[in-house]
Amino acid sequence: MDRIVEGGRTPEGWCQLMAEQGIHLSARTLRQKARQYGAFYAMGQAMFLLPSHVEVILKSEAARRAPGYRRNPSATRAAH
Repeated sequence: MDRIVEGGRTPEGWCQLMAEQGIHLSARTLRQKARQYGAFYAMGQAMFLLPSHVEVILKSEAARRAPGYRRNPSATRAAH
């Protein structure tokens, strides 16, 4: 439990920390990505992200942008 409380932040908290490093991201976008990848804790309406959750989100987004990633493989097959 200590690890969660000490290392976790709300999406707003993560965005503020990233902004201090020159990375500008909205809390809304971070929430959307967290839900998309299932990388978050929630209680009621509150969302809580650990550093490991943010890492999953960043790695998943990087993989999507990597060369060779196909966004919609079925559309590619249909064109052949």
